[in-house]
Amino acid sequence: MKIKAMFSIFIVSLFMLISVSVQAQPFDQYINAQGAMSDVDRFDNGVSAVVTYGHRVPEVAKRFSVEGEFTTSIIEPETSGIDVSYWTMGAYAVYTPSISSDLNLRGRAGLVYIDASASGTNYSDDDIELSFGFGMTGKLSKTWNWMVEYTMITDDISHISAGLQFKI
Repeated sequence: MKIKAMFSIFIVSLFMLISVSVQAQPFDQYINAQGAMSDVDRFDNGVSAVVTYGHRVPEVAKRFSVEGEFTTSIIEPETSGIDVSYWTMGAYAVYTPSISSDLNLRGRAGLVYIDASASGTNYSDDDIELSFGFGMTGKLSKTWNWMVEYTMITDDISHISAGLQFKI
């Protein structure tokens, strides 16, 4: 079985298990939408879109969540006429300690599947990598937060992102 299919099955199974085993309370789930500046080693910066579904799991720890995330390059990082295009799917464990009633820090670590290729070359690669990130969220209203985040996707690719979080 291909790595991509196995990883997809893992992510879907993880969220199905959480959904079945946890009695959802209001605002236990959230969706993040972010724009990210992509930093790919030895290339100019690009722009990516990041969409995340998260689910708080207070049975594990009071401020613990799991997230599934999809990222895709929109404006590809480039150098010397070569563009790098990539997309990722990831699963993260997230801890969000509160620093005030309206501000939370975020730390996360997980596994990410990445599929990358470079135009004008024969380069194409897909792999599963360890990924981590940290950031901050701030309250805008009862259901909306702003967020900023740094995520290291691989040794060669990282993001600095900003966006909104909608609590379901």
